Amino acid sequence: MRYNFVIIFVAVLLGVFASCYSAEKSVYFDGAGDYITLGSNKTQNGMNGATGLTLETWVNPTSLRTGTGRNVIADFCITGSNSMVMMYFTDSGKFRFGGRSISGDGFQDIQTTYAVVSTGKWFHIAGVLDFTNDTVKIYLNGELIESKNVTFGSDTYTSSTGSTEIIGCNQPLTATQYFHGYIDDMRIWKAPRTQEQLQENMTNTLSGQTNLLGYWKFDDDLIDDSGHSYTGTLMGDSAFSNTSFQFGKYYRTTDAGAWKLASNWEVSSDNANWTTATAYPIAGVTAYIRTTDSMTLGANASCKNLIMDGGTLTIGSFIMNVSGTLTEISGTITGSPNILGYASPSNKRLEIAESGNVINAFSASTSIGSNLPQKIDREWTISGSFTGNKSVTFYWDAADDDSFNWASHIPSVYNGATEYTQTAYNVSTYPHWVTV
Repeated sequence: MRYNFVIIFVAVLLGVFASCYSAEKSVYFDGAGDYITLGSNKTQNGMNGATGLTLETWVNPTSLRTGTGRNVIADFCITGSNSMVMMYFTDSGKFRFGGRSISGDGFQDIQTTYAVVSTGKWFHIAGVLDFTNDTVKIYLNGELIESKNVTFGSDTYTSSTGSTEIIGCNQPLTATQYFHGYIDDMRIWKAPRTQEQLQENMTNTLSGQTNLLGYWKFDDDLIDDSGHSYTGTLMGDSAFSNTSFQFGKYYRTTDAGAWKLASNWEVSSDNANWTTATAYPIAGVTAYIRTTDSMTLGANASCKNLIMDGGTLTIGSFIMNVSGTLTEISGTITGSPNILGYASPSNKRLEIAESGNVINAFSASTSIGSNLPQKIDREWTISGSFTGNKSVTFYWDAADDDSFNWASHIPSVYNGATEYTQTAYNVSTYPHWVTV
């Protein structure tokens, strides 16, 4: 068997995933005096000894302030106006996040150089303070968009006298810093969460999670579902709203067009019952591109698993991150995605294990040569780059090996004159396969 390659890797088709998370309600803030107060000296007491802090939530801005104004999402203070953690949008959608490990710290923060959100759409935002490794990171829809090295005053958190903890404005309630729009499903953790942890949980409800310090679903109440009883109080005209995001574990195309246009997608919690999506697929979900639907990125995009079930995907000059497995049943991808695993036993006759590191700029093709009788006729070209080791399984049928009798033979895989030792194989029934 002959094939050309840059990378070697045995994939598994992904199975059933957890149910989707559909928010029942959210909280609406009118931008003029609306906020939620948790009272004083709440979450920061629970932070004592923590090695970091993570704040994450879903937001849907109705308007975004310009100039020196801010749309403050949360401001939890250590003492006075010294923020333990603060998160907000400024200057038409730039995102700023930061905090302290001790009261005497300077505000260790990071801000995007450009607007990362727009009005009328749901976004998942997360900020991470890592006291031990002296870093601040921000994530948008599960993807790291900014990281900065800073200097915290301590490797672990130390509480102080405490001050008001507010959602929807700053402390002390500056008129030009009230949030305008919807906020839903806010979570605070007494640890620095990894990108993988954020992606795994951002579309799920939580129960019994380690290091979960505060958890507000905003479904007609302000109860803290972390079990720590940090219940909030609505202030001003803020109220619960039926406007909410619906994020499932499965998305499928309904029309051709841009990936980041919600109207081009349907969403499902069980891969069987589908409704109109209110957002496009992001990290942590499975996306299907179906027959006749031609999707174009237009911007960087992500998902957990991508299934090409007909249709086309044009990546162009953008980045397509598939943190799980790319499955090619049929259809065409123009461009080279980043993937962890690959499954295409009947189309590209190839599988790659979802193990090890991500393969960057991946592509694979198979063709028929004139290699008989020394080798089978089918050959493969695989390209990409990664660090570590991968396993790959090749498939072929009777037409590829001219119904060769393998009774006393073992299949081998060659890259030019280099032979690779097989780890498993089947030559008793078609399709035959070999793994190296």
